[in-house]
Amino acid sequence: MTAHNIVRSWGKLLGLMSLYSPDHPVVKRVLSDIAGSITQYLSEHPELTMGVVEHKLVVEDTRLEESGLVEIEIVTLLERGGIDTVTFVYGVTEDEIGLLCSAIVSKEPDIERSLAEKGAYHIRVNNARYAKVREGEVVTSEAGGEVRGER
Repeated sequence: MTAHNIVRSWGKLLGLMSLYSPDHPVVKRVLSDIAGSITQYLSEHPELTMGVVEHKLVVEDTRLEESGLVEIEIVTLLERGGIDTVTFVYGVTEDEIGLLCSAIVSKEPDIERSLAEKGAYHIRVNNARYAKVREGEVVTSEAGGEVRGER
């Protein structure tokens, strides 16, 4: 299974979880399928990272230019949750993936902490925000920090 197929399945799972309870048979089946796909992918790769850069979905350093509704929904959910990237590492379980999806869909305020408290150790969530800064450009943050482009 390719990373792009996993992304589509993950988006489908997120969509289902926003409509149905985690115990719904369809949600359970899709969760089981995606967990198997991620496990298979991770048997050949050290990790699987998905994130958002400039309102576009990026998977393993490849920007998905052809974004369909599923990918757009993932971008929207990640941005609403303040999530820059999600990384799955070898050993991730179906339960951990379910916890992540539930946290994203329910818009938990601190997903990273919530996952750690619930024992989801094979998923990393990065809330840092990155911006392209052109030469001489100044970017400010809500905290009042300033970043200047190299000259």
